[in-house]
Amino acid sequence: MTFYPTRVYGQDILGQVMLVDMAGMRDAVAEAGGDAALVRPKVPVDVIIDHSLQVDSWASPVSRQVNLEREYQRNGERFAFLRWCSSSFEGVRRPCMRGVAARAAAVIRIDAVWLATQPLDMRCGTDTALSRVVQVF
Repeated sequence: MTFYPTRVYGQDILGQVMLVDMAGMRDAVAEAGGDAALVRPKVPVDVIIDHSLQVDSWASPVSRQVNLEREYQRNGERFAFLRWCSSSFEGVRRPCMRGVAARAAAVIRIDAVWLATQPLDMRCGTDTALSRVVQVF
């Protein structure tokens, strides 16, 4: 019996490793003369992005802006790669979320819509907090 989950949750870092592998496979297929567009997940993938905010500024009216700018300086390449993947690979989505609580709330909303349209929802994920939330459904 062949088993495919209905969706895969790729939590930030582990999801990124999966996408780097897919990008490499895509390049190899293109170099060999194949159709790189055929390299894509068999089931939908939701890449959940955690922000890695470090506190460089505090107790100032501009602290929020300074910290956010530094986060994008530090992680701009990673964020750009994840954006590219969500537009380059059919079936890869990058929901905009911040933190575990926001991810859990978004997954609950996604599940409510998904369960209303699908008879069976089998999922797997790479983040323990997220996996515990989705197991409720």
